[in-house]
Amino acid sequence: MALTLHLKLALLTVAEDAAWEDLLRQARLKRHIVRVLSPRAVLLEASAVEPLLKVLLKNGHLPRVVS
Repeated sequence: MALTLHLKLALLTVAEDAAWEDLLRQARLKRHIVRVLSPRAVLLEASAVEPLLKVLLKNGHLPRVVS
């Protein structure tokens, strides 16, 4: 069995499947995705969190950040 350990990740979840597709188009996050867990949850590189938050706020979204 192979084991891959990823450090410094962020979990992104969205309420609707369509929201995820819209987010990918706007924020261009594909290169930062480490793993798609479900249609509403992905693991991202932690370095993508700040730029993502800026895009979300700019587009009128109110993201909830949990540390």
